[in-house]
Amino acid sequence: MEDDVRARVWVDDRNAIFRRGLVGCLHGDGFRVAGESANFEPEPDPSRIDVLLFDLEDDGLQRAVRIASAGDMRLVGIARAAREETLLDAVQAGLAGFLVRSELTPAGLASSLRAVVAGNGTLPPALLGRLVDSLARGGPRGTAGQLAARELGVLRLLAEGNDTRDIALKLSYSERTVKNIVHDLLVKMNCRSRAHAVALATRRGVI
Repeated sequence: MEDDVRARVWVDDRNAIFRRGLVGCLHGDGFRVAGESANFEPEPDPSRIDVLLFDLEDDGLQRAVRIASAGDMRLVGIARAAREETLLDAVQAGLAGFLVRSELTPAGLASSLRAVVAGNGTLPPALLGRLVDSLARGGPRGTAGQLAARELGVLRLLAEGNDTRDIALKLSYSERTVKNIVHDLLVKMNCRSRAHAVALATRRGVI
C-alpha cells in the first residue's frame, strides 16, 4: 500500500444507507472501493483488499479476523458506542483502526484510513486514554523485559495519544527513526499494531 489512492478498501455494514454513505465518502477522497457487503455477504476476497472497514458489533470482529488471516490486509472496525471493552477486544485482535459511529465524519474517516494505510493506525485519543488508565489500575506491575530505553519512551508517548510527528518533535528524532523504533518494539512484543502494544505493555506494567 504505497498511498491511500491505490489502497483498496472493502466496506461491510448491514445498514445499507450507512454503508453507501461510507462508500461515497471514500470515493470522494480518492480511495478505491474494492467492494461492499452486508454481514460479509458476499464475503470479500482477502487477496484483493488492503483495508477491511467493518461493523464491530455482534460477530463482526471474529468474522473479520478470520477473513484477514487468509490475506495481508489491515482491519478498521466501527463501533456503535465508545466502550473500553470493545476497544480492548479490537486491540487484542490486532486491529489497525477503531472508529466510533456517532463521532465519525467524512474528514475523520479519510484521515483515519490514511493513517492506517501509512502503517500508523488510529484510535480515539480520549478512549485510548481511559483504556490505559483502566488497565494501569488493574494490571500487574512488571519489568520492561527486552525493550530498550528509547523504545519505552516512544511507547509511553504512544500511550498518551501522540502520533509519529509528535513523538519525533518531543524526542528530537526524525520521523523515520520513530517509525523504525515502533517497528522494532512491535516485533519484540509480537504485536500487530501500536494500540495492541500500548494495551499489552500497560497490562504487564511496562508503562
